[in-house]
Amino acid sequence: MPLDDFAAREGGKKFLEDFFPGLMANSYSGGKLWSIPFQRSTPVFYWNKDHFREAGLDPERPPKNWDELREYARKLTIRDGDKVNRWGLIIPGTWYDWTFEGFVRQNGGELMDPEGKRIQFSSPQALQALELWVELTQKDKVIPPVSTWGSTPPDFVAGRTSMLYHSTGSLRFFTDSVKFPFGVGFLPGRKSYGTPVGGANFHILRGTPAENQKAAWTFITWMTNTDNAAKWSIASGYIAVRKSAYNTAAMKEYAQKVPGILVARDHLEYAHARMGGPNFTKARINLVTRIEETLAGRLTAKQALDLVQKETLEIMRGK
Repeated sequence: MPLDDFAAREGGKKFLEDFFPGLMANSYSGGKLWSIPFQRSTPVFYWNKDHFREAGLDPERPPKNWDELREYARKLTIRDGDKVNRWGLIIPGTWYDWTFEGFVRQNGGELMDPEGKRIQFSSPQALQALELWVELTQKDKVIPPVSTWGSTPPDFVAGRTSMLYHSTGSLRFFTDSVKFPFGVGFLPGRKSYGTPVGGANFHILRGTPAENQKAAWTFITWMTNTDNAAKWSIASGYIAVRKSAYNTAAMKEYAQKVPGILVARDHLEYAHARMGGPNFTKARINLVTRIEETLAGRLTAKQALDLVQKETLEIMRGK
């Protein structure tokens, strides 16, 4: 149900302006407010500083663009014949759609708008992005052809990869588990930096009794207040959804110890609303499947994206 009336009673514009615009982008549809950001994230770039030193790279300077990403991945990959003992880079599977959306944004493109009306999977910007993934996987062989979202953080902790794309929500796990110095940075760009947003928002379901609506809103505003937003971010690594959370004593103290907690916040300057629309989950899974087929060599990048364009149009129309 729309939350505009609740937000107005909470302070209206002043209340809403304390939430980051990049996180609010998916909260609106049809000119109405439908949700409030809670546990939100972006993909960020993690790297092993010891591995960088060993490869002759500056451990304080991650790759800034796609060309450097490819160069660094080649230098960091360690092989014993045909066997790879250490991958230079992992872009995890399972959520390929999320990371790929970021690559397309970095290349000046858009896959799909939040309401599923502009569908542009076969654009030149998307094709260049997927062709880069193919080169990294099949030609350079610096990325494993198969990986999962859940298995790759342990791979990074164990030193089986030098660089990793993953959620800022993994930061606390890395902070608690990694035994080597590591960095957290922006995703390498091309024409510009770019990142999608992810995570979850609070909603109130249509048909909820009025008394329960009021209770739900009380919980939402308590859970996302300045202090709790800071506490949640510190405990999890997810972005503190309110700007004021970064001015709390707790966040300032934590950021001194773990400066990586500020990276995703700063990355929001280059964030875009998550693509979406009717039947989006089905469309998302289809895109992931086509990317997997491409990286396995069963489709060319162009074949895959032409198929995704056609299939997504059908999915969004309910066919």
